[in-house]
Amino acid sequence: MRGAKKQIESENRVLEKGQALTLPFASPLHAISGFERLSKRKIFDKGAVLFAEGQTARDVYVVCSGRLKISMTSAEGRKLIVRIARPGDLLGIHAALTGQSYEATAETLSACQIDIVSREDLLELLERQKTFGLSVAVALSRDFTEFLEHARGLLMSISAPEKLARLLLNLADQFGRRTTNGISFKTLLTHEEIAQMIGASRETVTRSLNMFTRKRFIRPEEGEVLILNHVALSALASQGS
Repeated sequence: MRGAKKQIESENRVLEKGQALTLPFASPLHAISGFERLSKRKIFDKGAVLFAEGQTARDVYVVCSGRLKISMTSAEGRKLIVRIARPGDLLGIHAALTGQSYEATAETLSACQIDIVSREDLLELLERQKTFGLSVAVALSRDFTEFLEHARGLLMSISAPEKLARLLLNLADQFGRRTTNGISFKTLLTHEEIAQMIGASRETVTRSLNMFTRKRFIRPEEGEVLILNHVALSALASQGS
C-alpha cells in the first residue's frame, strides 16, 4: 500500500507540472451534494480487481487517479480489453442503475485512488437531485461511444499493425505528454494485454512493435513509448478507413 501511495504522489506531481495531455479529473457524481459524505475513497494496488464480469452490481466506482483495464470474456473464454479507464470515469454505473450484473471486469493497471458509493446511496442521491441525471447520462454516453470506437477499430482494420497503430495513437491522445522528440506515454500494458485490446496474438504484437521501432515510428524508453513519427503512424492507422 505504501508503494501505491508513492506512485500516486509521483503521478500527481507530473500532472501539476502540466506534462499530461489528459483532462483534469472531473466526475458528475462529485458535483452532487452529499456524494462525498456517502462515498469512501480507497487506494488499490496494481493488479487489484474492483469487480468481475457477472457479479451482482452493488457499488459504483469513480476513478480519481490511475488507470484500469476494462475487459470482457467471450463464450469461447477469450479475453478482450474493451477500454482503458482514466480519472473521471464512472465504472459499474450502468449495471448499478439498471439492477443488472457487471458486464465487464475492472482491474487496475497502476496504483489507483477510487471513490466508491453503494448502489442504494447513489439511487437515493439521484432521486433527491434529479437535475444531475443528465450529467450521468452524458457520462454513460461517453463510455458507450468509446466502446463503439474501439469495436469499430477492430472491425474496420484489416491488419494487426494497423490496429496497433490506432491503439498507440489513442493512448498518446489520452495519456501522452509532449517532449522535444515527440509524444511520450506510459502504456502500463504488457504485450499480452495489448494483444487482448486489438484481437491479435502476443507474438504478432511483439513483431509489430519491433517493426515500428525499426522504421522509427516509435522508440521504447524505460516503460514508456515515444512516438517519433506521428504522421507515418497516423497514415498506417487510417489505411482501412
